[in-house]
Amino acid sequence: MKKVLLSAYACIPGRGSEPGNGWNWAYFLSKEGHEVHLITTSKGRKEIDQIITNESIKNIHVHYVDHSYFWSKAYYWNFIFMYTAYWLWQNKILKLAKILHTSDPFDVVHHVTWGSIKVGSSLYRLKNTKFIYGPAGGGHKAPKAFKKYFYKEWNKERFRNFAGELISFINPLTKKTLINSDIVLVANQETFDYAKRNGAKNAKLIVDSALPPDYLPNTINNKSNTIIQFLWVGRMYAFKGMGLILDALELLDAEVKNQIHLNVVGDGPFMAELRQLILQKKLNDTITLHGLLPYNVVKSMYESVDVFIFCSLRDSCPAQHLEAMAFGLPVITLNLHGSKLVVPDNAGLKVPVDNPDKTIEMIATAIKELTLNTELRRKLGHAAYNFAKINTWDVKVKHIIQSYYS
Repeated sequence: MKKVLLSAYACIPGRGSEPGNGWNWAYFLSKEGHEVHLITTSKGRKEIDQIITNESIKNIHVHYVDHSYFWSKAYYWNFIFMYTAYWLWQNKILKLAKILHTSDPFDVVHHVTWGSIKVGSSLYRLKNTKFIYGPAGGGHKAPKAFKKYFYKEWNKERFRNFAGELISFINPLTKKTLINSDIVLVANQETFDYAKRNGAKNAKLIVDSALPPDYLPNTINNKSNTIIQFLWVGRMYAFKGMGLILDALELLDAEVKNQIHLNVVGDGPFMAELRQLILQKKLNDTITLHGLLPYNVVKSMYESVDVFIFCSLRDSCPAQHLEAMAFGLPVITLNLHGSKLVVPDNAGLKVPVDNPDKTIEMIATAIKELTLNTELRRKLGHAAYNFAKINTWDVKVKHIIQSYYS
């Protein structure tokens, strides 16, 4: 049994993305029998305390550390105040961690959220313990050649890149964390390269996402759709790549287009412009925009459709790929960032991003292939399901313990 200090700034049970990840690390480490000291904020306190009480969990000890009143407000003003608040929080937790470590030393100190390679962690300063950072993304950027597919959002993307470079330049924790980590876990090749350039001695590529153990069905449903159903799920920003998919659909001949339907689940800032593009490209009969849907409805859609398509131009490690593969869906995506890692070669069709015109043509070809070739859908879907089975939280955490905690 190890005594583990887990730093999870974002940590709320039952949520997606980073808050859910933060809690899953703590929960499944405890399930493996380790003594977990979780440092987080009070944002998820109600949900965390409820689970610990209801399940009588004895080996998770939660230390809630919060911002001052001023910084809890300033956090939401802009990115400068947000990151400043985070750095100040890091100073607070270091003081607490030193006290805890002095009285009864930790075997492993593990930073899991925020999962950005550039924000760093103050906890590398704890002596005589193993320090693990990640999984982290944040070293990846959208390819500039595809800027037209950002539409009105390209200037925001440029500012995001500038802000990321500024943070890594002025943040004293960035390089020091990488240099002093025993292990840096990274979610995509671009982040791996960034970590190595900035001093990481022992960086390891791993799939960032994972599924609850009870998420997968026992078997894959045999689909009998006369119209091949495609599914896209995500927060609706331009960089998520819907523009690429629309242009690819335009290239399809009428015979193929009449055999497919694309279901789009999600909402966000790009939705109004997306509606206009669908009208302009006369794709109304091919695409249904479902908007936001409850979790159980989305899950039933994964179960009933034939193909998952998600061609994001910037994503650390999209969790929806694993969710789709859990239901035996073959995947069409870009051979880029986290999608490149999380979708195995035998579970989907991954399109290169060499130049926009060629990428659009290849997405269209992939759509056509998976529409007309039932056996290919079955073969890729079977491999996708098998991959999802080994990427549940219990399996993932056990692997990390065996590989890196010793």
